[in-house]
Amino acid sequence: MNFRIEEKEAFSVFGLEKPLGNELAPRDFWTQVYQSGRYQKLYFDAGVPGEPDVELPGMGVINAMGNFEVLGDYLIFAFVREESRTDGYKTVQIPESTWAIFHGRPAKHPGRQISGLFHRAYKRWLPKSGYVRAPGPDIEIYGCTDGGKYYEEAWIPVIKST
Repeated sequence: MNFRIEEKEAFSVFGLEKPLGNELAPRDFWTQVYQSGRYQKLYFDAGVPGEPDVELPGMGVINAMGNFEVLGDYLIFAFVREESRTDGYKTVQIPESTWAIFHGRPAKHPGRQISGLFHRAYKRWLPKSGYVRAPGPDIEIYGCTDGGKYYEEAWIPVIKST
C-alpha cells in the first residue's frame, strides 16, 4: 500500500454540504453540484487561477470529506486561502492532526480509486498498523500530476495505539 503518516497543522475548508442518507450517494451529490454550476462557482471562489476542468499540476482544488460522527454530512470543499471567498458556504475548522494518507495510482479519470483506497486502508492497513482511528473527518483529495494524470488521496485521522 502506498501511504505515509503526516502531521498537519490545523486548517480550514469551505464548501457545499449535503446530508447523505439512503436517497443520495456521494457520487450523486458530485453530479448534482457539477450539473448545477455550483462546482464551477466553488472553484472560482477558492481563489485559485485556472479553469475548473483544467487543474494546475499538483493542485487539489475541489475535494470532499465526510464523517457522520463529526459532520453528519458530506462536504465538497476547497481549502481556505487568503484569496478565497467563503461567504455563503459551510466553513469547517480541522484541528491539528496526524493523518494516514493513502495515495492512488495516477489515472486518466478522477474519482475511480477513492472508495478502494478507503476500503484497503480500513480493512487491511489499520488493523495491523499500530494506529487507531482518531476523531475527525475522512478526507478525499483530488489532484492532477505534472503529466496531466489525476491522482486521489484518502486521508484518515489516526493516533498511535497504546
